[in-house]
Amino acid sequence: MKCLFLIVLSFLIKVDLSIAQKRYTDIPFVEISDSTLVSNINKIVDREVNSDSTQYNPYSKGYGYVILNVKEYSKGDTLVQYYISPMWLSYKEDTQDSAYPDAYSYVGGQLVIIRLSVLTNFVPKRYSANTKKRLRNLINSRLQKAKKITLYQGDKNKAVTDKNFRIDYIKFDAGIYIYMRKNKPPIIIKE
Repeated sequence: MKCLFLIVLSFLIKVDLSIAQKRYTDIPFVEISDSTLVSNINKIVDREVNSDSTQYNPYSKGYGYVILNVKEYSKGDTLVQYYISPMWLSYKEDTQDSAYPDAYSYVGGQLVIIRLSVLTNFVPKRYSANTKKRLRNLINSRLQKAKKITLYQGDKNKAVTDKNFRIDYIKFDAGIYIYMRKNKPPIIIKE
């Protein structure tokens, strides 16, 4: 009888796991209430908007969003590490689920994309087409309008046409690290 019970139980567990693998999750909106995070996200945005860089500055034209990476950090008295950085990258329809964030928020009207490294390592992401489209629309509203371009090989041989082309910008050394510690003020390090 025990053997039959164990066989039925293992079958039910296998069925439940296969159903769980097919389930889609949503990318939730979360409220960021930590004053250290909010003030530093606002500082990053203000710095980018007011940047006097000679290079093209998408933030000065109202484009861009913020990426917030959250990493469990258990060295010494540090509890968690945050990395905050400006971003101007788009997501395409064929972008892998693993590249999508775990959550999103708004701080001071600015879109914040949140990645939780602890989840990335243990929980495979599976998002529905509608969830990914909704997030792409949120991000695309913070980027330049997409254009249709055609690239040619030689004089007249059409090589490729992209209906949703936009230039993605990457700015190095633009982020900050925040180390939240037990019973001590956070450590903030500019990259």
